[in-house]
Amino acid sequence: MPILEIVTNRPHVDQQIIANLSKASGAKVIEALGIPDENDWEFRFTVDPSATTTIKVAYSCGSIDYPEQAPGKIFDPNEKQMLTAGQAVQQIFAPSLGNLPVRVEAYYHTSFLVVNPEHRETPLPPTDSLSTQPPISSKPILEIAFSPSSLGTNSPSVSETIPPSENPHHQTLIDIQTMIQDTLGLETSDNSVTVQTIFPQGADTDLSVNILLPEIDPSSLPQEVLDYLARMTEYLLNNSPFVNQDLSATVWVIPGRPKTVTVPATE
Repeated sequence: MPILEIVTNRPHVDQQIIANLSKASGAKVIEALGIPDENDWEFRFTVDPSATTTIKVAYSCGSIDYPEQAPGKIFDPNEKQMLTAGQAVQQIFAPSLGNLPVRVEAYYHTSFLVVNPEHRETPLPPTDSLSTQPPISSKPILEIAFSPSSLGTNSPSVSETIPPSENPHHQTLIDIQTMIQDTLGLETSDNSVTVQTIFPQGADTDLSVNILLPEIDPSSLPQEVLDYLARMTEYLLNNSPFVNQDLSATVWVIPGRPKTVTVPATE
């Protein structure tokens, strides 16, 4: 699922306008990239006074991304399509945020799922794949974005760090972190997995969980391992007493670095 991620240092930007523009951008990006599902779009908007305003579109590529809408077809937009998508986003947001650069990122060999609250049974591990998997030498990153609705009264007014004791999902974070360590054969320590929390002011999804393995060759990790990480995260979210089952959630496991096209800022 393509996601539009906006980080701005302008605290007084009208959030409803940004949300409306994000939806308009979705239709243009879907058309430019040739996405066969017109509803396959997500956005996240974060206010951070200390950050540089950035706009990014990220999505996954591969033969299994749209098995129902385009069976047997490999989804892999070319750089011209990526550029067209970025230009469309830039034009839509220019009146509100200025002519900023737009980064379009395509990731390969990932695992993505929309959390189904009915999936509560423990997934079976891909034993053969895990037993032959060499140790991971680089540190994974567990990135979780909490929408205001997922935090209730604990939601910050701008991007900031919520103390763990005030985050109702803190224990769930620890459980997912431990699962990543166990699955990838990492040392069980507080710093073997980097945890990054994001508190957007607006988001289509209540909880967005990304497991990033930026220094890993995507082809070196079997798809079964990536899928297991995603399904286990789904299992932990669904069985956590701290996660409201009415919340929407996604999980994206991303090895490696993306193919990138950047639309430069214009005068």
